[in-house]
Amino acid sequence: MSDQITLTKEDLSKIISDAVAKALTTDDRVLDSRTVFQLVSVKSSEIRALNEKYPISSRYNRLYGPSGWTYNARSAHSVYAGRIHNSIRYLVLALHGVSLNTKLNPKDYQAAISEYQQIKDLFLKLYEERLDRDLGHAEEEASDEPARH
Repeated sequence: MSDQITLTKEDLSKIISDAVAKALTTDDRVLDSRTVFQLVSVKSSEIRALNEKYPISSRYNRLYGPSGWTYNARSAHSVYAGRIHNSIRYLVLALHGVSLNTKLNPKDYQAAISEYQQIKDLFLKLYEERLDRDLGHAEEEASDEPARH
């Protein structure tokens, strides 16, 4: 018989963040200005996983598939994972008073990685809340209406 463990999203996020930080410090990989945010960067699969939880219009899915773009009802897609990554990266670099990865002091890499992860977690949480607010209730309302053909 196996034991079941229940975790909050915050607990799971902390465990993952700690594991990533530990992996970065014990890995043989050398961190440099090109790889500092590589393991924690926003992935399109993370955006896609959130999008797939909600009833995003069938037209959107038919045209673009469940994508790694943030959902916007007014346009096909608005912001992709790479742009989100750069936005978070710029914020983290600004925290350290620099604008380029190459200007970030290597002694600050671990702090920058942790800061990136925290901002990323907040972004994903807020994006999911927006999807829930915009689309979560729409599913309930739509189920009450007869299908239109």
